[in-house]
Amino acid sequence: MEAPQLLALQFTLSLLGYAALGFWFVRPWLQTKPRATALAILVVPQTFRFIGVTLLVPGGRGFRRHSPATPPSGTWS
Repeated sequence: MEAPQLLALQFTLSLLGYAALGFWFVRPWLQTKPRATALAILVVPQTFRFIGVTLLVPGGRGFRRHSPATPPSGTWS
């Protein structure tokens, strides 16, 4: 089996496995929670992922501090 085919098979089986775990275990547990709480539980891990990716992007703004003498890039003159 070629490497791209193996990667596609691995990805598909992993996706199916996590979907099954979510359907059998996570979904019933979240249904016992109020809607706002359930959505917050699902969104918080994604927030940390987004912040991490923002810090890794080259040239991204991230959380760098800028010197008052030089304005940050992308500002209007």
